[in-house]
Amino acid sequence: MLRALGAALLLLAAVSAKAALVDVSIDDKLFGRLDQHDIEKCPNSSCGPAAAVNSFVFLQNMYPGSYGTNLVGDPNEYLNLVNTGTTLLDPKFMNTDCADCGPGTLIQNFITGKQAYLEQQSPGKTTYKGQLAVPWPGANPKPPYVQDNGAPTIPFLTKELSDKADVELLLSLPGGGHYVTLTGLQWDPAALTGSITIVDPNGGVVSPESSFQSGDGALHINYVNKDSPVQAGTIFAAISESATPPTVVVPDLPEPDTYAMLLAGFAVITLACRRRSLS
Repeated sequence: MLRALGAALLLLAAVSAKAALVDVSIDDKLFGRLDQHDIEKCPNSSCGPAAAVNSFVFLQNMYPGSYGTNLVGDPNEYLNLVNTGTTLLDPKFMNTDCADCGPGTLIQNFITGKQAYLEQQSPGKTTYKGQLAVPWPGANPKPPYVQDNGAPTIPFLTKELSDKADVELLLSLPGGGHYVTLTGLQWDPAALTGSITIVDPNGGVVSPESSFQSGDGALHINYVNKDSPVQAGTIFAAISESATPPTVVVPDLPEPDTYAMLLAGFAVITLACRRRSLS
């Protein structure tokens, strides 16, 4: 009896552990495939603008009623993607430093620049969220939707992907920061390990799965690109955008005493009509 009960408990524990596994993804065909090296003005430092463009294609494909083709034009015309990436380099958007050894796109400029572009092209259509591992570094005020001074979390990434939001990650790697667009996440909470799939602007491709693990309050990643050796780093920031649901306007309903007055008025009118018909 005890042996059977023990076996049942083990089976229940195994089922519970299996149920707790996280596996969420978005069809990567919905995303753009802009290769940062095709942005001729800034081929080596424009992973931020290129990752943003690839996410704009997703927003257009996923939410055509909100964005139409306002963000990149026809996404099947590759030159449109290149031109949008070039536009994002501008100081009024991401202010990307294109020097070969320069910082590229600073995270504060990536966040505020992407928002500025979206609000210029499709005002009031987007909901923004973000997590940043360090305190907000910009001189300008931190956007209220950014949670800073804390590494990105699995619940945040899982929820955003489940809600069909566009998610960009900033990876902190030995050679510097690198922006990618997240398309899928698998996570084992028991082992504290998992993997992600991304659209990588370094080549404009869907990269092989990159493994990652949780530890020391951070998400440590082994970043994989088809043309590069595996690089160990951390997920430094996660920024998401999705279409804001349309506001449903509910008409004001009369107060109860107003209903009573209306009913009394109808009663008086009905009585008057009856008396007139009898006279």
